[in-house]
Amino acid sequence: MTTPSSPAYDRLSIALHWTVAIGIVGCYGLGLAQDEGPRAMRQGLQNLHISLGIVVLGLVALRLAWRAGRWALSPRSVTTDTWAARLAHAGLYALMVAVPLLGLFMLWTRGLDVSVLGMSLPSPWPADRALAKVISGLHEAAAHGLVLLAGLHAAAALGHHYLLRDDVLGRMLPLARRS
Repeated sequence: MTTPSSPAYDRLSIALHWTVAIGIVGCYGLGLAQDEGPRAMRQGLQNLHISLGIVVLGLVALRLAWRAGRWALSPRSVTTDTWAARLAHAGLYALMVAVPLLGLFMLWTRGLDVSVLGMSLPSPWPADRALAKVISGLHEAAAHGLVLLAGLHAAAALGHHYLLRDDVLGRMLPLARRS
């Protein structure tokens, strides 16, 4: 995280930010689409949704580790805007972790083993349809919340760019000029 007058984020932070953002949008779209079309197509979409969700979870873990290491490198002043941004980012990270974990737990409570990129993640407990239904609802609500909060995050970045005319958005763009 940087302050309004600080330079751009490093390349790894930018790459992880945009890769995770694209992954989340793709995963969300696949989650919506997996209920449509012929059964074979739905199964394929579901498998892709699960694999992409696990990959996104791994990338989020990498983002958190990278961010934690870089956090100590830059002192920050604390303002109301900073607290709002920190709260929004904490919510985004919490949901980026919760959504795929809830998805895994949902599948496991259905008694299903999960296969991700050729690796099997067996269910650690027996099927429980009632619990699976509850977790499914939580997974869906958290996914909608994540996309809503990500949309607000994007709107705030655009507001900084077009209304406040600062460089908050420019620092996270992959091809932005570096000072």
